[in-house]
Amino acid sequence: MNPERAAILLAFEEENATLTKHEILSRSKASEQQLTALVVMKLITMHDWEPKMPRRYYLTAPGKDKRAECNVGD
Repeated sequence: MNPERAAILLAFEEENATLTKHEILSRSKASEQQLTALVVMKLITMHDWEPKMPRRYYLTAPGKDKRAECNVGD
């Protein structure tokens, strides 16, 4: 897996955590393109939109599996 994508998955310190885009990118030091790629791959998805709240992302079930693989390999 691409190191930036792995860093994004590992930015979720807990499997059930929800993070904003800013939190993800600042923790992982990855590019926004890599975040978008993970969304397209359906490893990360967004919570429903709420007015006046930043969009929150969370790991999907396949994303949790990939995150566990990243932890094992590190």
